[in-house]
Amino acid sequence: MRNNISRMLSLLLFASVITWVGCKKNTDVAVPVEQAHFMNVSSGTYQITAPGVVYKIPIGLTTASNIDRTVKIAITSPTGAVQGTHYTVNKSTFTIPAGKVIDTLVITGTYAQYTAGRKDTLVITMQGVDKGSSVGASDYNGVFTLFMRGPCAEQEIATDPASLNGSYKSTERGYNETTGALTYTYAPGGGYLSGVTSATTLSPTTARVTISNIWEMGTTITAKFILDYSNFSARTVTVDGPQKVGPGTLVGLSAAYDLYVLPATGANPAPDEGTYTYCSNNIVIKYRVGAYAAGTSTFLGYVTSTGSSSVFTQTLVKQ
Repeated sequence: MRNNISRMLSLLLFASVITWVGCKKNTDVAVPVEQAHFMNVSSGTYQITAPGVVYKIPIGLTTASNIDRTVKIAITSPTGAVQGTHYTVNKSTFTIPAGKVIDTLVITGTYAQYTAGRKDTLVITMQGVDKGSSVGASDYNGVFTLFMRGPCAEQEIATDPASLNGSYKSTERGYNETTGALTYTYAPGGGYLSGVTSATTLSPTTARVTISNIWEMGTTITAKFILDYSNFSARTVTVDGPQKVGPGTLVGLSAAYDLYVLPATGANPAPDEGTYTYCSNNIVIKYRVGAYAAGTSTFLGYVTSTGSSSVFTQTLVKQ
């Protein structure tokens, strides 16, 4: 846990006992199950900005084969989009040749249907294969959700901030406050999931969003942020004032501390404000995490990352 506050550490030592029960080797080989999937991507946003603009979704098989294999998909729309009216697909049955593992679903939105603000959702589901094939639908990535809309303008947030709600992939960084150098990065495995909820209008030029699961802490830290679009060319995101988020035990400190999410003001040379893109559903937040004496207004210090950084920058990309 990253912090600059003294705390007691308790280490539990575990003894590992290895028992040798023989020297027989296991010669069985586990053959991976052959499945069709959406190439490790489960959702996307498709902006139909002009006639003929397409959206491509790679479809893959987990193993190669010496025979052709045929995979089927099905498409439904909870918003009422109709194939042939609102969109078309290149095919719904994919024959992947022997030795190959990838094909591509191509969706073409009907531009004329989306020039007046229409938005749709397509749910694309793997249906497995034709009778007689051994390839089944993926049990880990067999559904792809596609959000469709026409040309987007950043000004639309003034009337539809709720479209920012949803699940986001987060990556997080810390900076040295004196030099501005990057000191900490999380996570090399592609980040973790955060959530944006309760996106509501505050004024003609501002909205408030609640973001859960910030600062690499599971679902324990949730904070509110203000989106300011008084200037659509310089959109900003700031912490909605100091916010108590829980006891110090959330991050391994004692209950004698209260944790707060605080604005990213200070001596750091980088801008104190984050930013966002409504049309791409990307949000960048900047904040500090501070410790106070429990139940009081006595400030004790900032919780820091490696390199003594107390300003964190978190980038959220909608999934």
